[in-house]
Amino acid sequence: MLQVIRPGVKRAASTPVLVKILKPDRISFERRESSSDGSVSGSDAASGACRTELQIASAADQVSFAAGDELVYRSIQPSGNHVIRASKDGARHVELEGPPVHEKGQVSPDGRWVIVYSQGSGNATEPVSTFAVPVRGGAARRVCIPYCRVGWSADGRFFSVGVQLNLATGAPARTLVVPLAEPSSLPELPEEGVHAIFEYGVLAKRPDVHALPVGGVSIASDPATYVYTKADFHTDLFQVRLRR
Repeated sequence: MLQVIRPGVKRAASTPVLVKILKPDRISFERRESSSDGSVSGSDAASGACRTELQIASAADQVSFAAGDELVYRSIQPSGNHVIRASKDGARHVELEGPPVHEKGQVSPDGRWVIVYSQGSGNATEPVSTFAVPVRGGAARRVCIPYCRVGWSADGRFFSVGVQLNLATGAPARTLVVPLAEPSSLPELPEEGVHAIFEYGVLAKRPDVHALPVGGVSIASDPATYVYTKADFHTDLFQVRLRR
């Protein structure tokens, strides 16, 4: 179960709002709040809160908050996946225009952009790519080829691109951190995007770009500070005698 929590409107007590994925194919919106007279009933009486649950979408996952507390999620349909922008009361659902959708990635801190991993058509003109798609409509921008880990710092001042991908696993070995002229925007990149396996040298050599020696990072407001997961792989060798 995934939960995203923000402070709510204060009444008799604080009123956190949660967005939950109750099942892999169902997104719900839940608001907890105290009654006007402060009384509650049921299993939440001891905690001083009551629950009202509203289902926003079915056959959906990968939900995030966008601007204005709207929601952005991936819709999984037989005809293909889509990225949807929805109001938090479920009354409005808008399909975002853009490339074919495989996975939905990060939403920019200001909610204007969402990262989309697209399988393309498999040919040279529409290769597997990572796009930034405007949440409020407009042309999608290819960020890199093929799938690569990209995203914004929490304050939106930097944009990171994972490069030097492992050909077997797709995991990045390095990360390029690009400062942004406008917070939560996109960096200046070639129209065809950055090739994250072979052709990222031009971006890496830019004097304003920080090159980090690891991949899969989450960067802070200072690109010299970042966190990542380090995994060690250990193997054992055994000698087994075979019967003759």
